[in-house]
Amino acid sequence: MKRYSSGFTLIEVLVALAVIGVGIVVVHEAFSIGLRTVDLASERATGLMLLHEKAQELSREPRQSGETVTGKFDDPFVEYAWEASCEAVPDEDYFLLTVKVVWADGRRSVSANTWLGRQG
Repeated sequence: MKRYSSGFTLIEVLVALAVIGVGIVVVHEAFSIGLRTVDLASERATGLMLLHEKAQELSREPRQSGETVTGKFDDPFVEYAWEASCEAVPDEDYFLLTVKVVWADGRRSVSANTWLGRQG
């Protein structure tokens, strides 16, 4: 008597479910990492935009060599703070302005330097 099997064995079904389960976990983790990366990139882009605006604003104001100023941004950017310093370059006719934007957690920041001509 011949025995014909037209279905899957229990082992085959369990292996298939395990492979599908691992695949779902990997895809979920990939999406999670992607979303975190997008969020960090968005925060960094905001920090760079605020840095550019603050550097432009400070470059229009008179500065003293050795002066350091700090502040916080207004709503909706209250999670960012800034600090800036200005140093005269000896025997030259310009200043080095350094601006730094810091996130509220204090662990991340962006900074930039720019040269300013002496005013007055």
